[in-house]
Amino acid sequence: MADQQNESNQEAFSELRARAIKILRGEEISLDGYSVDDIKRLLNELHIYHIELELQNEELRETQRQLSLARDKYADLYQFAPVAYLTFDQNGLIKELNLAASNLLGRERKYLVNRPFLSFLPSEYHQNFHLLLNRALQTNEPQRGELLVQRHDSETIPVEVEAITARSEDGQADLCRMVMLDISERKKAEEATIRAQKMESLTVLTAGVAHDFNNLLLAMQSQIELAHKCLENSQNIEKAKEHLQKAKNATEHAADLTRQMLTYAGHGTTEISVLSLNTLLEENLALFNASSANRVDIALDLSLDIPFIESDPGQIQQVVMNLIINAVEAIGDKPGKIIITTDAYYLHPREVAFWRIGAQSLEPGKYVRLTVRDNGIGMDEGTAARIFDPFFTTKFTGRGLGLAAVLGIVKAHRGGIRVDSVVGKGTTFQIIFPASSKTAVSPNTTEDTATAIPQKKATKEVLVIDDEAPVREALKDIFAMYNQPTEAVSSGEEGIHYFRQHHARIQLVILDLTMPGLGGIETLKRLREINPGIPVIMSSGYTEEDIKANLRFVQVDGYLQKPYRIEKLIDTLRPFLPNLT
Repeated sequence: MADQQNESNQEAFSELRARAIKILRGEEISLDGYSVDDIKRLLNELHIYHIELELQNEELRETQRQLSLARDKYADLYQFAPVAYLTFDQNGLIKELNLAASNLLGRERKYLVNRPFLSFLPSEYHQNFHLLLNRALQTNEPQRGELLVQRHDSETIPVEVEAITARSEDGQADLCRMVMLDISERKKAEEATIRAQKMESLTVLTAGVAHDFNNLLLAMQSQIELAHKCLENSQNIEKAKEHLQKAKNATEHAADLTRQMLTYAGHGTTEISVLSLNTLLEENLALFNASSANRVDIALDLSLDIPFIESDPGQIQQVVMNLIINAVEAIGDKPGKIIITTDAYYLHPREVAFWRIGAQSLEPGKYVRLTVRDNGIGMDEGTAARIFDPFFTTKFTGRGLGLAAVLGIVKAHRGGIRVDSVVGKGTTFQIIFPASSKTAVSPNTTEDTATAIPQKKATKEVLVIDDEAPVREALKDIFAMYNQPTEAVSSGEEGIHYFRQHHARIQLVILDLTMPGLGGIETLKRLREINPGIPVIMSSGYTEEDIKANLRFVQVDGYLQKPYRIEKLIDTLRPFLPNLT
């Protein structure tokens, strides 16, 4: 009975509450039939409902205040963050950025919104940004990379970026949010580390080169002295020839050492052609096997349809040979296996840092990867970090310039290299070369047949300008064998003075590029002022590729890289001196 009474009272209060709400909403209701007590209760319900609404409003106001505080706090965190934040649309236009970003770009935000971000990147970084932006929008995954930002005042700043997809407030368009971190200090630290490593490498290099050259000089000096004694004592001339041949062999070893040093520095002479890496490996497999021990098996695992590369075939062969020799040394006396693989490789912007050689970064894009894997003794991290240092050795056979030359060749080909090694399990070298869109052309096997020109008595002189006395003396002796009159002077100033007086009888000038005082370039210009048509052969210990920048404003008729053989000298000069045979 009591329960029924409670239910009846609850229904009455609910009805009163409903009526009170209608009154508050302005709905007209009839009060006919209501007693005074009913009306009092109705007013009481209205008062209670009003209080409840006030409480709810207060809660809403507090929630709104907290949201406003959170929004302001987030805005402050965003605006005053030490890291640059930017938002781009699909076309790379800046839609939003914080103070750190505007400071990094060197302009106020009002001048940056709706501007293309490409206007703050050097042209060579435009493709990197587009790849980063498109991959972020397409994959919905964070994309990382490095860019070089060019500020409004033209100062450039290296930055590390991470991009991720976001939606616009109306949900209609895809945006890209990017975090950008100034890594100038990190780059400076990396460069300082690289300089320190280079100085350490240079110390080892200097000692190694001095050791090797001293041995070669001893061999040359000894053999020449022996030949001289044979001739002094009227002994067998054939014996003297043998000693001279051995001295000549030593000079060729010395020349080979200098070539390896240039290769290590990335300045070796290259003859670039379009080639198939697979074909090169297949054609040289027998040679690779011959360079390894019988106990070591070399296997090729080549991917089909990989792109061509533009490279020097001889240098790529040298890379593979040196890696095989290194692997054979690591395997030691036990049976082992070397696996050489190729495949197509796409370098993503976020991976560029892993393939860097020193300060040289690679461009993202298509590459061809060469992998040489062995099951030798492996290396610890300390050894792996130094294997490309010239003359660095481990407990097995010393490498000399082998792996150092590999690094130089890869660098010269704008490639990258990585080394992974586990002690006791083996080492893997990965090298990537830029893919070429060109098609390989079969080499022309037609050989030029030169017809010897009968020797005639030369009537004009060759002028040699070189600051090194042994070079001048050697050239005069060579030309004497060919009955070619020669005058040799030791400086540019002497050469110009002699040429001004005797230019009518001088047929050719051999000019050293690097001399104290008046250098080769300035000397050449002054010679041409006296006789614009005089043939000039430039000579230097640098490769022709290295000096192209120096020669871009002058015209030379030939180039001789020191050291050169007599046959090379004569072949270079013969078009200008037909009496040489």
